[in-house]
Amino acid sequence: MKHKWVFDFVTMIAVVTGVIYGAIEIHNFSEEHESEAIFRLFEIGESETYTSALTFVRNLPDTLTLVQLDSIIKINEAAVRYLGTTWEGLGLLIYHRQIPLPWVDALYGGPILLSWKKLKPWVEEHRRIDNRLYLYEWFQWLSDRLSEYEKDGTRSPAPVEYKNWQWNE
Repeated sequence: MKHKWVFDFVTMIAVVTGVIYGAIEIHNFSEEHESEAIFRLFEIGESETYTSALTFVRNLPDTLTLVQLDSIIKINEAAVRYLGTTWEGLGLLIYHRQIPLPWVDALYGGPILLSWKKLKPWVEEHRRIDNRLYLYEWFQWLSDRLSEYEKDGTRSPAPVEYKNWQWNE
């Protein structure tokens, strides 16, 4: 037992090496997860369904009564539901910290805020009619967070914020 310290030392080195290796693997997994998440965010905007749904919602006049809005939305309710569930999903993912709010803001902040502005009266009416207070709750939550994010004054448009950016390898 004279050399028990050698065994203890080797064990300690193995444990420390294992912890370091584990930390590196977690870091690498986190980077992979972020890269995959950003590519999945891009995929939303690449679909024809997204483009036509956003165009439909964007073209809804702001001056419609609730009855007029409801009748126009019935023409293409699938588009409204597509956007609503897409923004709903992003809101939930942000809340659970699966994707960062700044990424969603950079890619879809404008369309989300515009969609909520156009659809809010319709959503609130259907919450009342259907007695479903949870209808598009995460879409609303996301719109509220994006509004706060823009109002806090720390964000500037990319051409202003990064005007001196250079590619350095």
